Amino acid sequence: MYTNKPPRRTGTRRALLWYYRCFLLHFVLGCGASLLLLLSVLRLGTMLPQADATMRAALAHSLTPTSLYRRRAAAPALLSLSFYCTGGTADAFFDLTEKEELTVTLPQGGDVSDAPPDQVPPLPEQSAPVPPQLSPPDTAPIPPAQDGPETPPAGHTPLRTVDLSQRHLFTSENKGVLFSNQTSYVLSADTYLERPYPIAPPDIPTSSMGEAAVQPLVLILHTHGTESYAPDGAQSVEAGYSYRSQDTDKNVVSVGAVLTETLRNAGIGVIHCQTMFDADSYSDSYANSAAYIKEMLQKYPSIRYVFDVHRDALSDGDGTVLRPITEIGGEVCAQVMLVVGTDEGGAYHPGWRGNLTVAVHLQSRMNTNTPGLARPINLRQATFNAQYAPGSLLLEIGAAANSVEEARSAAYHLGIQLAPLILGAP
Repeated sequence: MYTNKPPRRTGTRRALLWYYRCFLLHFVLGCGASLLLLLSVLRLGTMLPQADATMRAALAHSLTPTSLYRRRAAAPALLSLSFYCTGGTADAFFDLTEKEELTVTLPQGGDVSDAPPDQVPPLPEQSAPVPPQLSPPDTAPIPPAQDGPETPPAGHTPLRTVDLSQRHLFTSENKGVLFSNQTSYVLSADTYLERPYPIAPPDIPTSSMGEAAVQPLVLILHTHGTESYAPDGAQSVEAGYSYRSQDTDKNVVSVGAVLTETLRNAGIGVIHCQTMFDADSYSDSYANSAAYIKEMLQKYPSIRYVFDVHRDALSDGDGTVLRPITEIGGEVCAQVMLVVGTDEGGAYHPGWRGNLTVAVHLQSRMNTNTPGLARPINLRQATFNAQYAPGSLLLEIGAAANSVEEARSAAYHLGIQLAPLILGAP
């Protein structure tokens, strides 16, 4: 009896020690997991209100179940959650508003430095997202150069002439209206051409300059007013050439002045703001222009159209800066891209379809009367301050490699097609 007791005590001691070690291990692992979960929830809670609108929209869309995309949405959802929990990666990829300018290879996508820091109120109720549909311009390659420049001098960046109108894609189905769609919304030219035009013509024709001054219908401004162009006739520019200037004879302000004069000559009241909202702070430019737009709409309730005039910035893979041009009546002029903001980035913008209707009707007139002037309509996730007026568009008139004279010529021809639309011509 006595000889059997030590082994029993030894076995019990070993069992208790084993259970103690297991408990301690599981306790430490459980506490660590709980702490990580708590930190992740806190990180998500602090970042979500301040996160980039594009990332929030991607997260919301990826977590929305649909019959067709439920399983494919799981990976983007987990990826988005990991971005929110880690923080730094999301900031590195999506916080572009602090940069002076970012020029990338975007055949139809526009200057991504134009993305505004939208003030995002609570999201309105929305239906389940529509599965993405890419329009032909999104996948079409950049057209080849019409006339290749000579080999540039050492230390120079070449400029290359291109046609970005995508006219070879015109069909009877798309009615010659093309889209560069950077959202998940499905677009149809027929749908918007058949919709009633959303803005009624003026009750009293503004046929004289006096009446135009009393009843302005159009506000033209420049959120990025310092955007300028390449020297006239240049085939290349020095590396590091700044496409920025506060000289209003060289930047987009002078282009807006031509558009203003063209509309006024048609009897339309126009207010042209020559303030360069990016001159003091590039990152605050959209917030400052938004405050001005709201002030002017309150002061002049007759305003129905707000046009924010920019110039685009495009380059190809080897860094060559692209110069989109066309020829109208023997005159070389820059090409124009109509940019329509939406609510997909999270900002409140219920009237974006009305703005798109204006853009489609304008593009139809341009493609009918001045073929080659218009690039495909660019639909974007951000609002670009277009939520404040029923006829708001961002106008990319020319690109960095165009000359200011080419951009002014484009503004004139754009105004000729825009004026009848504003005045209610069929």
